[in-house]
Amino acid sequence: MIRIAIAVIAVLAFFSAASAGGYPPLISDIERPYGVVAYYEGSAEYCENNTTPLAAAGIGLIREDFSWASVEKEKGAYNVTGKDTFMDALQRHGVVALIIFDYDNSLYPKITENEDVFVNAFSDYAAAVARHFRGRTVIYEIWNEENGPWRVDPKPYVHLVAETARKVREADPDAHICSGGVAWVDRGYLQEIADAGVMDHIDFLGFHPYWRGLPENELDEDIAWMRRLIAEHNPKGRAIDVLSTECGYAVNPKEALHYKDDLGRDVSLDHPHPVVQTEAMQAAYFARMMLAHIRNRVEGIVWFKQQDWQDDGWGLLRGDGSPRPAFEALRGLSRLLTKNPKELRQPAFAIKASGPGVTCDSYIDGDRLVIALWTLTNAYVPRAQPVDVVIESHAFGTPRLYDLLDPYHVGHLLKAERTANGLLIPNIGAGPMPAVVELRR
Repeated sequence: MIRIAIAVIAVLAFFSAASAGGYPPLISDIERPYGVVAYYEGSAEYCENNTTPLAAAGIGLIREDFSWASVEKEKGAYNVTGKDTFMDALQRHGVVALIIFDYDNSLYPKITENEDVFVNAFSDYAAAVARHFRGRTVIYEIWNEENGPWRVDPKPYVHLVAETARKVREADPDAHICSGGVAWVDRGYLQEIADAGVMDHIDFLGFHPYWRGLPENELDEDIAWMRRLIAEHNPKGRAIDVLSTECGYAVNPKEALHYKDDLGRDVSLDHPHPVVQTEAMQAAYFARMMLAHIRNRVEGIVWFKQQDWQDDGWGLLRGDGSPRPAFEALRGLSRLLTKNPKELRQPAFAIKASGPGVTCDSYIDGDRLVIALWTLTNAYVPRAQPVDVVIESHAFGTPRLYDLLDPYHVGHLLKAERTANGLLIPNIGAGPMPAVVELRR
């Protein structure tokens, strides 16, 4: 009974600190939720040329490896200066850095060989990086997919997080700490690290929502489950929330039919996997993945990745640097939903969309009402399904329909009928690629 009472108090404390709508408050300084994994360093000009188009497209968060082996090549000697130009470029553009502390270093035994030596040396390297970048806006992520190919068992992992978080905060009291993104939202592993005390040391619980077929599959349930897990293991009611530190879909027509996962296992065509057959499908899935996170007020959503490597199909940009449709979808979405999801307001009036299998999400962004509509399907087809939208409010003017893939971002006026209760917008074409309607006060 005592344990149950403590858990209930923890849940109440957690949500009493939440923002309007029952979501946890904004924790970080991420202004725009759209993030990307990027790998670049070098001259100031090179870093600027990489960062400028990303920031202009709406990227507010960039995730980058600062691997242990690259920072400490001699015992006790830490060299992070090669990343200065990268960090400077991010700071100029108001982009938050999500730095990953990760992987082994051949100078030291593995964590399975000598846990104490590994944890002490790893946390020293992390503290050296945090000390070097003190005063900047940084989130530090401790390890990557610790339940997957780079596995660390739960109890040693929490030991690693505890000591690393302690030393990083000593080096930079303003640093935010994120647990390593857990692949596939592995509830068993997450439960084990929560039971071992990971919530005592972090600001964010990282997760990687791959392997779900359609972007929306089970995401609402997974995020709600993780937030309950945080609340149940957070008796002091600290501000802790989830952070989506990697997600994505690769364009590869051949591998879409036969795919091997990160562990080398065969994945059949009818099994959910993160590979699609066309760039148009990738763009639709990008927009829907972002919108599904925004619906759940996740303050950072990181796409894998900025640019293809050897034409692997994952990038927003192709290997030659040309933009894929997913990059245009990023630009379109970031122009329409401009704030962090936790700063968007839910309409206080009803919005209804007709039609089977239609998703309708709506937000108040400043003086604008933004409505996103799409159908839950895995095939890219033209917007053919007519959808009527009823807005039970007289506060907004003429609606405009935006195509997320339109590089000119030109909204098309829609016919609407004033009713006794508000506004009827008939026959909006809805399909797998979200259609976005904007109305101003």
